[in-house]
Amino acid sequence: MHREIAVAAIGGQGALTAGNLLALTAMAKGLHVAAVPNYLPEVRGAEANCFVIVSDEPIANCLVTEPHVALLLCAVSAQKYASRVREKGLIIYNSTLVPNGVTHPSAQIVAVPATETAQELGAIQAANMVMLGAYATLDDWVTLEELITTLQDTVKGRARKYLEVNISALRAGADLARNLR
Repeated sequence: MHREIAVAAIGGQGALTAGNLLALTAMAKGLHVAAVPNYLPEVRGAEANCFVIVSDEPIANCLVTEPHVALLLCAVSAQKYASRVREKGLIIYNSTLVPNGVTHPSAQIVAVPATETAQELGAIQAANMVMLGAYATLDDWVTLEELITTLQDTVKGRARKYLEVNISALRAGADLARNLR
């Protein structure tokens, strides 16, 4: 098993948090992991991405140029990264913020209303977790329960007050993806 995953967004949408959760979950499973955050110095509004490689073999190269999977949280990211996904890859995009969708000649494309769903849960910041919940349903190396366990084990301090809404967002994303299949 080898997955190269791009979580792409603009600052403040939680791409780095989502990528970190994927990496920590993979590590908890005993898999090899490389996670490379990529962001500009602006706090909000600039490009913010996290590239994660998960493998059952040692990882020799951390460069992700053609990911197997792209989680695209905004229109800028969708425009930039959808075409880079490998043939027969997986693209999950936030249909709330990418209303015109994405195209790819061979990838599975899944529209998830992540921001709308997070708003309904009362925490627009949880759109990244909605996307991860959908991803866990659509790929076979990680499960929803593994993501939740890692989240529970790693969230500390003041961030714990957001734990339940993030778990709810993960579950909502999984439900959305199940219903889209």
